[in-house]
Amino acid sequence: MNPNAKVTSYNAPLPYVYVENLYTDKELQLIYDELDFYQKSKEVFFEDASETASALNASGKSMKKNGGFFLQHLYQSAKSPIGRFTAGIFGPKVFQHDSNYFFNEFAPQMTGFLVSYYEDKDYYKPHRDLDVATMCIWIWKEPKKFKGGEFSFTDFPDVKFETANNCAILFPGQYRHQVNPIHMDTDAVYESGWGRYSFTLFMEHMPTARQQPQPRQPQPGQHQ
Repeated sequence: MNPNAKVTSYNAPLPYVYVENLYTDKELQLIYDELDFYQKSKEVFFEDASETASALNASGKSMKKNGGFFLQHLYQSAKSPIGRFTAGIFGPKVFQHDSNYFFNEFAPQMTGFLVSYYEDKDYYKPHRDLDVATMCIWIWKEPKKFKGGEFSFTDFPDVKFETANNCAILFPGQYRHQVNPIHMDTDAVYESGWGRYSFTLFMEHMPTARQQPQPRQPQPGQHQ
């Protein structure tokens, strides 16, 4: 994680944390190299939305159109520049904000690391996540060759922030969120890897020693 990353915490009208300049320039270059490797065998790595734990509508159909894969299914994060550099977020600079009532005692335990790729006409309709907290990291190559793809909180249209390159947002998974359709520039429609990437980290709360359930003491007459 970039030591110069800017982290801002918000409480109203919903709790979230916004991170700017998450990766260093060197880290970004290695991340782009890794993503290009996946793009060269796109049909091998990027699965259909229905295969990447998509939210479903009332008819049981996927609510997103994109490709993706779970990074932890490929290899341990330490062997992936994406996983290794992203691991740096798990610290007090992003989590355990005294000023944030939701995350001030949150101890993240990652349950999934989804790499998603959005290109022309891809989207994700309003949905909720099943995990306690979600972090979305946005990455794309420069110069930017698409429009749209903005992330937003569906039920809080007045909450404004930029869906910017090398930035991230951390929020409780229960809040509905969405990704607007992507529209690739004409010269980039058939160029692989110039769309919008999203690294999505799904997290549960890992109880601290103080919060762990204590073993029950045997009562008189009970066998030990």
